[in-house]
Amino acid sequence: NISRNMGWLKRFFATINWPIWAAFFCFVFGLALIFQVHGAGDGTWTMYAKLFLSGKKLYCDLHFIQQPLYVLLTAYSLLIFGHSWLASKILAVLTLSLFVFFMWFISQFSNLSLPKRAVLILFFFFTGIHFIAFRFDDYHGLSFMLILADIVLLLKFRYNELLQFRLAVLIGIVTG
Repeated sequence: NISRNMGWLKRFFATINWPIWAAFFCFVFGLALIFQVHGAGDGTWTMYAKLFLSGKKLYCDLHFIQQPLYVLLTAYSLLIFGHSWLASKILAVLTLSLFVFFMWFISQFSNLSLPKRAVLILFFFFTGIHFIAFRFDDYHGLSFMLILADIVLLLKFRYNELLQFRLAVLIGIVTG
């Protein structure tokens, strides 16, 4: 009798697009991380970007020891969006958006059922950000997002013979 009454619940849960909801949950959780976690080094990338925009050289003047990609992206976002606290989070939200989108897109290549894809998205997201120093407003989020973009391009490369050369060039740009 109980199983007969629960049929509507089974039908309801069968109609939900679980991967979309899992990706949405990951996005909301990532937004909470971006706007609520303030580390001791908050503003370091902005400081480097401001000094770079003022004419300082990254390696000889600032003694910067990493690849310049995140400093350059931060500098361009300062030029485009301004210097406010909220504007400084736009690059992080964009990184988070692409991170979650690429996870969802990769899950679409799976033959798993929708609930299992949702678990895969949640597992990958929370495993990816488990590192204590992981932040989306840092190079960690950007590098993981670029890895996911590379995986998406490799999956597209496998299924699209007409665009293989263009995809190979894009993969070289993303990984370079």
